[in-house]
Amino acid sequence: MKARKYAIVSFVLWSIIIAFGLYSNRKGGEYKAINENEITALKGTLANFPKISTGKSGSSVTIKLNEHPRFSFLVRGVNFNAFNTAFVSEVKTGDSIYLYILTDEYETKIQKKRKPSLYNRIFNYNYKFIKPFAIHSNDKYYLKLENTNMEIERDRGMGFWFFSIGAFIFLIYSILYWTGTIRRFANWWNRIQPG
Repeated sequence: MKARKYAIVSFVLWSIIIAFGLYSNRKGGEYKAINENEITALKGTLANFPKISTGKSGSSVTIKLNEHPRFSFLVRGVNFNAFNTAFVSEVKTGDSIYLYILTDEYETKIQKKRKPSLYNRIFNYNYKFIKPFAIHSNDKYYLKLENTNMEIERDRGMGFWFFSIGAFIFLIYSILYWTGTIRRFANWWNRIQPG
């Protein structure tokens, strides 16, 4: 009876975790598709020589503008997956460039019409970084919004499956642990070992 109770508790916890995962995936959070009406074009002059940097968290390209030296426009993660890397060889310092960024960030950081969020005020380390969702220069798009959104959706899908598999493993482990199966298996394994 006790084992059955623990199995039910495990299943309830697993259901809550899956429900939370489904809700988060549907809501999108940071990784939700971006509509055209959510971004604003920021025109500037390329101030740095862009290059691809590769680190533990993946590849990225940092773009600096003469007009906004305080900020770094960082292409990384899903945005980098949608990025045309020909940008680093075709776009030169001094070229005119359009970066399409979230209107919220444009109004908060560039125009200073609004105050930064409480999160940005507390964790100010990421305030100087702005993520472009589309990039246009020399009559060519090096990052298209539709390609960025495709990568976001693909990343969300993969993330959800990893989450689901992890939640399922948690369910099985919980049931085996609470029913004592893992302990019994460990005792059996120790008994059959030589010496």
